[in-house]
Amino acid sequence: MLTVVVSLVPVYLGLAGWLYAVTAWLLGLWFLWLAAVFLRPDRRDMAARRLFLCSITYLPLVFAALVTDRLLFFPAT
Repeated sequence: MLTVVVSLVPVYLGLAGWLYAVTAWLLGLWFLWLAAVFLRPDRRDMAARRLFLCSITYLPLVFAALVTDRLLFFPAT
């Protein structure tokens, strides 16, 4: 849960806009959902693989959203 909060800090600091906020929030919910599924004892092997793949893709997607948001909505000065 802390990951979702920390990923939204750039929005509160004014360094990112709504596109990044929505993307980071949705990706964070996706990560939390897969973590909650992993806690269930049935099908834990499959859930572990999905959580692992999510953890690999989460950070690059959040970073890409931050860069895209900055390029689209914060023109260079």
